[in-house]
Amino acid sequence: MLSTHDSRAGMTLTCRYRVQVFDFPIMSAIKLVPNGPFKAHIRVPGSKYQANRALIIAALAQGQSRVGPVPDNDDIGRVLQGITALGAEVFKEDDEVRVSGVERGAKLQGTEINVNASGTFARFVSAVAALGSKPIIIDGSARMRQRPMADLCAALRALGARVEGQNDALPLTITGPLRGGECALPGHVSSQFLSALLLASPYAQQDTTIRLSSELVSRPFVDMTITLMAKAGVQVDEYDNAFFISAGQRYQAQTFELEADPCSASYFLAAAAVTAGDVTIEGYNLESVQGEAQFPMLLDQMGCLVKRLPNGLRVMSTGKLRAVEMDMGNMPDVVQTAAILAAFAEGTSRFTNIAHLIHKESNRLHDTATELRKMGIDAQATDDALIVTGGQPKGARIATHDDHRQAMSFAVAGLQIPDVVIEDAEVVGKSFPQFWQVLRHAGAVWQEV
Repeated sequence: MLSTHDSRAGMTLTCRYRVQVFDFPIMSAIKLVPNGPFKAHIRVPGSKYQANRALIIAALAQGQSRVGPVPDNDDIGRVLQGITALGAEVFKEDDEVRVSGVERGAKLQGTEINVNASGTFARFVSAVAALGSKPIIIDGSARMRQRPMADLCAALRALGARVEGQNDALPLTITGPLRGGECALPGHVSSQFLSALLLASPYAQQDTTIRLSSELVSRPFVDMTITLMAKAGVQVDEYDNAFFISAGQRYQAQTFELEADPCSASYFLAAAAVTAGDVTIEGYNLESVQGEAQFPMLLDQMGCLVKRLPNGLRVMSTGKLRAVEMDMGNMPDVVQTAAILAAFAEGTSRFTNIAHLIHKESNRLHDTATELRKMGIDAQATDDALIVTGGQPKGARIATHDDHRQAMSFAVAGLQIPDVVIEDAEVVGKSFPQFWQVLRHAGAVWQEV
């Protein structure tokens, strides 16, 4: 990290940001110890979803943008490292990031970018790489090399980019320019492919039309992308299952104020529900375009009391949880948290429209069911659903499958029942490295084992 002191402002800035790629202390495992009702007032990090998009826009914009509060995790660290390698100038002070953009795709520098396990950044930076005239190599973790990229690669080729990679998987070498024109894109695997193309298309040489060839999953993520693009001055028109972006538009520098991260909040809200507790999340916005922000509505249906506050949200347990049936297609990243709630509920819960979860950091459909069964819970994964019959969960040693959300969601169960052990606990660093300390500060008890 390179730093400089600004005497005018009296502060130290991180200049031409060289990310600290998080090297978390190895925790072989963490054992949770029930400690009564979980009651806390918590401020969670800024939205990782919004930060990913805002930082990409800022990296391409004319002028200097401000983004904050930016979450401090490995995924966002990879984004900051990547956009710096592409030629953007990044200054970081506490949880605010200032980005001076490259202004146009032709200024992108040829480089190699390691996204590690960040699927979102892998897709976004692949599209951005197509704006440059020099080859850009994109690689990632072993799991990331297995995750789908082929539909995005095909679309980029249709729009004029050169994309090279065995079986269209990472590592990829991508060279522009992006000509524009028209492409077909399946929507059922990941909405990130569409968001990636939308983010890059204003800098294509010609107008761009992206036609969906199958139903779009996780629509709120695309709406979030379009909303942030509009804030920076770029218009996307939608008609007949297609998205049109006129050439010649340019992002203008903006101040992006990020909302609270709803997924990070979900674990603490679920803890209130499971332990007969009471949790307030500062800055939570139920009206957010983020799909996962609707998680409290699931809690409401399961029997919790959900109260909007002037600057946040409060969830209180009212006793027993009841089973639900819910389409989770618009909030896939809280399915694991919902499954934990269902394990403690009366009846059988069914979470549907989640076939695409097999392509996440782990196979979230099957791996979540597997770990629930270790706890004595009847859990079954189908092609597009997770079915959980509540009961009396028992302690178990939980494999995280290298999935941060698996670790944090199953930790909730350990707040209520003894002998829950979370393996590879440091995996939370992907999205919420402070999770274990925030949990302890809020009154939870855990120990390394």
